[in-house]
Amino acid sequence: MPYFTFKEAKKVAKEMKGRYDKEKDAFIFNMDGEDDVYEPMNIKVRGCNAKVYATGAGYWCWDLTSDMKIFSVYWSNDFFESGTKKVVQFFFSEERCYTKEDIAAINDLAVGATLRSPDYGSGNTVTRIA
Repeated sequence: MPYFTFKEAKKVAKEMKGRYDKEKDAFIFNMDGEDDVYEPMNIKVRGCNAKVYATGAGYWCWDLTSDMKIFSVYWSNDFFESGTKKVVQFFFSEERCYTKEDIAAINDLAVGATLRSPDYGSGNTVTRIA
C-alpha cells in the first residue's frame, strides 16, 4: 500500500476527484458512494519523521513499466524498518531523506551495481536489480 507526502497526496486527490479537508487534515474520496477518509500518519524513513497519507490504499493495482529501474535496498537493525525491500527509482526522494547527490548516484547505478551509504556504510546499501 503506498504512502504519499502531502504534496503527492494532493496530486492523487486531484486525479481521483478527491478533496482535502483542512479542518480534519485528511483527504476524502467518494469511491463507492461513501466517504473514505485518509488521515495523516507519521512514519520513520531513514531515521527521519515523515508525515504521509495512505490516499486510496487498497483501491488500485500497481504496475511497473519495462523501463522502470528496480532496486533492492538493505537497512541494518539501526534503522526503524530494518531488512531488505524492493523499490522503484521513485522511492528515493528528498522527502525520504535522500539528498540530491544520493538520488543522482542511485539513478546512475548499472544493473548489479551496489552503492553504500556515505553516512551508514554497509548498514544501508542500494543495489540496482533491473
